[in-house]
Amino acid sequence: YQITTDLSVLSDVELSILLANLLDNAIEGAVKSPEYTRRKISITIRRIHQFILIRISNSAIEPPVLRNGRLITTKRNREYHGWGMKSVRSAAEKYNGTVEYSYTDLMFTVSVMLFYS
Repeated sequence: YQITTDLSVLSDVELSILLANLLDNAIEGAVKSPEYTRRKISITIRRIHQFILIRISNSAIEPPVLRNGRLITTKRNREYHGWGMKSVRSAAEKYNGTVEYSYTDLMFTVSVMLFYS
């Protein structure tokens, strides 16, 4: 992991919501990869001018399910799942930020960009 910035612009609760949900999803995704493959999680947190970037990548054997640009849970009981990413998106919106997803070379990446002044 790599942390290269002061995150005091975020409250402890907001930072916990972001990191706990993103890391939980990354761990869950990496664990689904077969044991004979290289399981990997990469974390980058940095400040770029007035932005904070949180990028978490994990190995993933299949692409995520997206609907209208939003991540959809693949768990059976959808009524109890999917709230974590909604919380992440809500925190990003509070800071006029964005949440973006990408999937390439068996790696899934979530990038959260937060703007502050």
